[in-house]
Amino acid sequence: MERHDECIRKAKQSITVAEHVLKVTYPLVKESKLLLSTLEQIHNAHIALMQGVLTYEREMRTIPPFHTNFESMWNVISLRLEKKYSPTGKELQLLKTVEQTIKFHKDSAVAFERKGDFILASDEYVIQKITSEFVAEILRNTQHLVTKWTGLLTK
Repeated sequence: MERHDECIRKAKQSITVAEHVLKVTYPLVKESKLLLSTLEQIHNAHIALMQGVLTYEREMRTIPPFHTNFESMWNVISLRLEKKYSPTGKELQLLKTVEQTIKFHKDSAVAFERKGDFILASDEYVIQKITSEFVAEILRNTQHLVTKWTGLLTK
């Protein structure tokens, strides 16, 4: 199995786990921390998907070597591969939003549950609310993105 296939498999597996947690486990236990866990699985899927796409393009020698951090991979996809993969502004923003939310959680001073939502607050009193609807929308868009980009890899 080639490296890009392994990355795509990991992305699909992360999506499956995220979907199960959001649609089966979360409604059963109503623990809002599961929303963050689901978001982290989606983030893992984004990283694996970008790495799979870039590894494939690197194997085809269409791009130079790249760093495997999020920012570097996001820049290569948005700047160098825009014609082939035609990522829309919404898709690129999806990748960025999840990355920023995960980073905000790591940097947040306070995280708590309020009325079934997971609330993050920074030292400067910036508040971000993670709801099940927000995570479900991100999951749907991510599933569409994985389908779109993996379809382009097989052509």
